[in-house]
Amino acid sequence: MIHGSELRIHVKTSRIPVGQAFENHDVLQKRPNPLFHEFQSRPSPNPRELQNSVVLLQTRPSPKCQISQKSYFTKKLPSKYEVDENKTVVLECETSHTVSTTWYHDKKELSGMDNRELVQEGRTQRLVIKKASRKDKGTYACAVKDQTTETKLIVHANGAKRKLVIKKVTLEDQTDITCMAMNIKTTSKLKIEEVPSLKIDDEAISQRLELRSQWKPTVEVSGYPTPEIAWAKDGTKLVTDKRVTTFVDEKSTTIAIYSTDRKDSGTYTVTATNIAGSTTLDLKLKVIAPPSPPNSIAVLNIASKSVTLQWEPPLSNGGSELTAVPSPPTAPLEMRSTGANSVMVSWGVPESDGGAPIEGYKIAVRDIKKTMWMEVGRVGADIQKLTIKDLQCIKRCDFGRRRTSKTDDSSPRCVRDACKQSIFGTEATAPSFGRSRSPF
Repeated sequence: MIHGSELRIHVKTSRIPVGQAFENHDVLQKRPNPLFHEFQSRPSPNPRELQNSVVLLQTRPSPKCQISQKSYFTKKLPSKYEVDENKTVVLECETSHTVSTTWYHDKKELSGMDNRELVQEGRTQRLVIKKASRKDKGTYACAVKDQTTETKLIVHANGAKRKLVIKKVTLEDQTDITCMAMNIKTTSKLKIEEVPSLKIDDEAISQRLELRSQWKPTVEVSGYPTPEIAWAKDGTKLVTDKRVTTFVDEKSTTIAIYSTDRKDSGTYTVTATNIAGSTTLDLKLKVIAPPSPPNSIAVLNIASKSVTLQWEPPLSNGGSELTAVPSPPTAPLEMRSTGANSVMVSWGVPESDGGAPIEGYKIAVRDIKKTMWMEVGRVGADIQKLTIKDLQCIKRCDFGRRRTSKTDDSSPRCVRDACKQSIFGTEATAPSFGRSRSPF
């Protein structure tokens, strides 16, 4: 303590003192309880004088000073302890301080003189029962002052345990199971749960189909209780309609797309869920279709016998990488009069068929002052000319022709070529494209 500070001493005696003697101390006050005394030191300039201070209490007979400290259990006994007969039992608890404890069996104090040994190691208290028998069962308690911890000891006789083991459990095993001994019986209900399982042939996991095909994979479903089935496309709940639908029965689920479209490409996920868990399976579909027409066609240059075009890639590649882009029929595009009201148009074979065989050509005509085209004839792939008869106008007209193939979708943005020609008597001008809508 700091020199010059005040020190108070409290002393409890077991007997009432008859006299008091002290050095460098004052009695503060008398207490209602004569067993308690309080002293206060006088500040002294000499620290050693305070260190050597002595408090003397004289009693009849000589008093015993006691320090009261409450003990409690920091580790209690388990609520229940089970053991087979002839096995060793160790019951252990721990107190907050090193104190003596008392053990009880069914409220009778134990002496440790039989097969039950009492052991104390510091704050650890143990009761060791060697070769436990049925007579050792009951309630055991360890007490320290007013604190108690207890456990119930259960001793199983040898051969008293019986087990029923069912290997490779099936749904047929789900029933009530009863165990009987003499006139006593107990019944338990066996409940079986099975995590859902989804199976499908490997070749159906990922498929490539042509446009307007039918896709109808069936997934086998197992699990108990019967799982609930849900379908999703690209992570979003699948919306069904007349074209896309799903079926579910007790052992399978099927998704059906009766006429595939480009937008059907994606990942389809089926999920099976029950109380035992959940399982998912992904199916991938890729729809292969002709690419969409080239985008944003523009005329870059027009010469007497050729025209230069430019376009952007198609908006859709049809589900596979583009290998070639079709070219228009090659120049020169020629026209010559074959009669009073007829003209013959001729052209060259395209440099590229775009990856699909050319099936033929379409020829159309329009008044140069109008926007609408009118088809006037078609020829096969092996013919590069057409005679147009019964022309009624004596005007300047545009003639156009376009190759057709299996990938042709009749879009007005398809590659085309045209030229401008006076029907009667004038020379042909350079090929051109009208700014109006094309019939192709």
